[in-house]
Amino acid sequence: IKYSFPSMDINKNLSRFMPELTSQMQKDIEQNLRAAVKSSYNEFAKEFKGYVDHFVEIMNSGKSFQYPTVEKIKEFSKWFTKMDVGGDEYFSSLVEKSNLILDGVDAQDIRDDILIKQAVTESMSTLKETLDSHAIDRAERSIDFWE
Repeated sequence: IKYSFPSMDINKNLSRFMPELTSQMQKDIEQNLRAAVKSSYNEFAKEFKGYVDHFVEIMNSGKSFQYPTVEKIKEFSKWFTKMDVGGDEYFSSLVEKSNLILDGVDAQDIRDDILIKQAVTESMSTLKETLDSHAIDRAERSIDFWE
């Protein structure tokens, strides 16, 4: 994968001779970065919500579930915690809650112990309700840093 980003530095000569333009360029860069972070968090939230929804649906249906049902949430949480750039503290706290709920628990524990299954299902159901009420904005346009 190859990617590149435009320089975030404003030319010093430009800022000396055209301070108004430089200021506007800086504001545009900051606005584009905020929009990109927001769009990223919206996509993260949709993915995470899908994992949590699936988990709760399977637990409440009484169907047998697969190992990935639990592991996908754990893997997402681990990845998100590592990649978090500080854009949405509320969403970050919801991901952390999933870590706390599933800490030290695996799919086999949930299958084998009805008390663990009930506790985890109740906690994940509460997390699902919170995610359901958490606004996920749809990106109105793609972000192009070269605009």
